[in-house]
Amino acid sequence: MADATLITAIRNAPNSAALMRAIERARPGNAIGIHRLGTSTAWEATDRGGPLIGSCAFSELKFKLASLLDNVSEPEEGLYEDAACLEPIKGDRTLPSVFFWRSGGALHRYWYQGRETYEVHERGEDDFGRTQWIGCGTTNISDDDTADDFIEQRTY
Repeated sequence: MADATLITAIRNAPNSAALMRAIERARPGNAIGIHRLGTSTAWEATDRGGPLIGSCAFSELKFKLASLLDNVSEPEEGLYEDAACLEPIKGDRTLPSVFFWRSGGALHRYWYQGRETYEVHERGEDDFGRTQWIGCGTTNISDDDTADDFIEQRTY
């Protein structure tokens, strides 16, 4: 768990440079990056180049990053829009082109490749403790499958 002062600094950062300094103090040596999407007011966060927090306002990004860095418990099993497992995908919602499935303590990334084919990667760490995504092959998922359909098909 990060120090409460550092979490407050993340939540109150006035700009992206201050936010990056606060993140580095909270998690030294991390690979979290924040990016403004073009000339819009939308921002995103990445971890080792992979999606961490999707497009959102800067104020929301700060809150989500603070929650992520302060969270020591494992997220519950299920489908998520982000690798941090902060944005659940539930019910009859159609699956997005990139989504994450937490199950049995593992996190898998599903990345749409076209024609109902998704590339699957499992989150792991290299010898230096850095996050990496290990390829697990491809799987077919119908374009109109919902979150409930996905879970039902993978529950025995």
